[in-house]
Amino acid sequence: NVSESPIRLVGMLGRVYDIKQPLLFCQSAEILLKEDPNLKFIWGGDGPDLMRVKNYISDKNLNEKIIFTGNLSGNQLIKFWEQIDCLMLTSRSEIFPTIIIEAFISKTPVITTNFDGHHELIIDGHNGLVVNKDKFEQDITSCFHQLKNKELRSKLVYNAYDFYEKKLSNVEYFHQQHKKIYKEIL
Repeated sequence: NVSESPIRLVGMLGRVYDIKQPLLFCQSAEILLKEDPNLKFIWGGDGPDLMRVKNYISDKNLNEKIIFTGNLSGNQLIKFWEQIDCLMLTSRSEIFPTIIIEAFISKTPVITTNFDGHHELIIDGHNGLVVNKDKFEQDITSCFHQLKNKELRSKLVYNAYDFYEKKLSNVEYFHQQHKKIYKEIL
């Protein structure tokens, strides 16, 4: 139950490459570990920047705190979602971030950077928390402190799942949205 458990494991799933900003994920971990040294961070995925990121983690002596697992599939993905307490999306850009939808479905609170398009899924303070790129260190710390509030965490998770059920899994809603877009274009 999200309202009863402290945040101990922060996760991310995705390709390890520049657009996903895995180094920003690691730098965020460094910032948050100063606030709470009991935290751990896990990234499931592989990619061209994996060795560079692992070297960064090693150079910072954070091998026990930040783990890059490589690709996950099947039961590993299920276990990932069961274990993490928060999704931290550090992307610079996303076309349609299905990872956020997966977090909504698994009732995992979301912290995300304010990449173009995040607002289509995340309403800051309502169903997730948004970190401003221009004041990142201040915002990531603030978001983490907000997530320590069990009532707020429960509200975010409830609203996120409600958004998923009413809008993202609703075929009629999607149909109406597409009709609206087509009318605007024509």
